[in-house]
Amino acid sequence: MTSKTDDILKDDDRLTPREMKFVQAYMDGMSCTKAMEYAGYSKQTARTQQARVRNRPRVEKAIIFEYAKRGYILSVKECKLVGINYKKYNDRLMFSLEQR
Repeated sequence: MTSKTDDILKDDDRLTPREMKFVQAYMDGMSCTKAMEYAGYSKQTARTQQARVRNRPRVEKAIIFEYAKRGYILSVKECKLVGINYKKYNDRLMFSLEQR
């Protein structure tokens, strides 16, 4: 089963099942270490490798996609990294916030 975020990513950017669980847990508010433990990494690995996993390009892209799906304002750098048109995305987001 793949998520919508995973469907958008290129084949070489696809997340492993553990990485998908990590991204979802991280986006739900867990710290990197706790999210890694939730995703099935050992406590030792979670403590020592959490920054390395969090900063993998494919994991970083997935987190940015999740931020976009949840309506967060993205920076120009983040938009370029995932191939989103910065101006269109943030204009649409601002319009939707004004309508509330």
